Amino acid sequence: MTTFSRAIIALLILISGTARLNTAEAKVIQILHTNDLHAAIRTAGAPADGEDEMGGWAQIKTIMDRLTLDAQKKGIETVRLDAGDFLEGTMFYFSDHGKNVMKAFQNIGYDAVALGNHDWLMGPQNMDITFGENPFPFPILSANTEISPWLKNLRKQITATTQIVRDGIKIGIVGLSTDEMAYKWITKVDSYKNDMIIHDYRDTKDLNGTTDNGIGNQAAENIRQDNDVVLALTHIGIDEDKKLAASSKNFDLIVGGHSHTFIDKPVYVANQKGEQIPIVQTGVNGKYIGRITLDVEPGKKAKILSYELVPVPNTTAQDPKIAQVVVAAEKAVNDQYTPEKLNQVVGKSTVNLVSGDGGKTAYSQFVVDAMREMTGADLAVDLGAFHGNGPQEKGDITYRKLMEMYPRKLNVEQNEGLYVYHARIPGWVLKLALKLTVKYGYDLSTSGIDYTTYFLSDADFAAEKQAVAGTWKEVMLSNERLLAASINGRPIRTFEKYNLAVPEFFVRGAYAITFLSRLLIRHGRPTQYTIWDASADYLSEIGVLHDLDPPKGPATGSEKRKRPPSSGFMYANQLLDDLAKDIQSAPEFSSLKDDLK
Repeated sequence: MTTFSRAIIALLILISGTARLNTAEAKVIQILHTNDLHAAIRTAGAPADGEDEMGGWAQIKTIMDRLTLDAQKKGIETVRLDAGDFLEGTMFYFSDHGKNVMKAFQNIGYDAVALGNHDWLMGPQNMDITFGENPFPFPILSANTEISPWLKNLRKQITATTQIVRDGIKIGIVGLSTDEMAYKWITKVDSYKNDMIIHDYRDTKDLNGTTDNGIGNQAAENIRQDNDVVLALTHIGIDEDKKLAASSKNFDLIVGGHSHTFIDKPVYVANQKGEQIPIVQTGVNGKYIGRITLDVEPGKKAKILSYELVPVPNTTAQDPKIAQVVVAAEKAVNDQYTPEKLNQVVGKSTVNLVSGDGGKTAYSQFVVDAMREMTGADLAVDLGAFHGNGPQEKGDITYRKLMEMYPRKLNVEQNEGLYVYHARIPGWVLKLALKLTVKYGYDLSTSGIDYTTYFLSDADFAAEKQAVAGTWKEVMLSNERLLAASINGRPIRTFEKYNLAVPEFFVRGAYAITFLSRLLIRHGRPTQYTIWDASADYLSEIGVLHDLDPPKGPATGSEKRKRPPSSGFMYANQLLDDLAKDIQSAPEFSSLKDDLK
């Protein structure tokens, strides 16, 4: 054999060896993920007609274990993630300060979890005590949350990033939490001002137009070098996830939550390098588990090989350990409220009770009517975002079902639920607020206030959209405009102060957010009614809750609201900013300042 031939053979051996080495380095990783489980430990709620009951955390654990074992048989390792809002959302949170919910959640087998806004509702100081008594075996992630040094349990368990190693592949994860004004004020409840601060995580631009990394992208850049894959585990909502992806350079995948979005195929957004970044989310209440198979080769962009939402039928065999916790949680609820109270039938309903978070429902109208009628207010306003996410079955409506439809409190000891508050609000502020909510397509639940609208012509609507192109207003702008509004059959009077019934969140939130909001929502005070009691007494009076009246006919052409579908109350911060500017520039604003003299 010539020297040349030996050299060729050696080269071929080297090339083939290198090819085998590269093939060996390329790995497939399975990611199982959930989001917005909202303490729905037993079931995701009553199914709609013709559908099967879904959810249950013992069932989630069974299915995750099976998927993990199936992948393991193929030589594929698994990572389990949750994108936040696990702690609050059903009556199980009300007993034992949520300890049974935490215990069940900790046994599902997650590797990392994002901090959601419903996870801090008990306030940082109560969280610190509860987290100390029930420490998590995995990190809670939130890069944009700053915690006081005094809260040692939270500082130990809540961190910006983590690294998980599977089959030699290093997976870096950055956590982000929503910084929406409507939620972050709650971190001040029963706590000091700086116990927990939720910062803006977005990129910024200086006066020269240079982009500076925000908290989210900077955290990803910091861990990029030490990891083969970098994920964002976020609780900011699908629209903010899209912006994060578009602004990023270092994320391979975004696993999201907060907007309760059902994504059965990954949503792809081009990042700053032109790479397509996938975004996934599973909906709400544990009806589905997201399953991703990710192809990872060091030095190359990770790619999704497959993605599916795996259903979680409630009939699935239950993990015995979590099933025992569910039984204990149910007993704790019965012990606290008594079966007699929980099972008391207060009326009937011809339709399932369904949250108004996705639009107006029979329940969302019923509860706002109940607040107004039972407290004698001029009008009432509510947000579907406050409602429980698990539908309650039609037929006999028990006190427990009404509790489950509004399972909120602002203090670990507030086991009677939220109170209905009264506040005084000037007529001109009501009209300004109503004008903007109609213009930008928000659907508030209201009672006692009637209004008529008109629709812009297609040409006028196009001109308005062009005028705000490139801003949040272009996304949210509706072609509907306010024409007239009245309260109890009388036109709203500019300087008359109206008695407004609202959930406790509204008034306490207004007092916590800004001086202006405190100024507008005057003399807020609790009534004698909780939302539960007002709902029960009102249903007892009317007897039967019926479905909403159907629309009088399909809207066509320009007589139809035109706006891309939103996820919850996106851009609420910007809307509140606009409302504040309109109020401060209104000639009537001086009357508010005169009230303070």
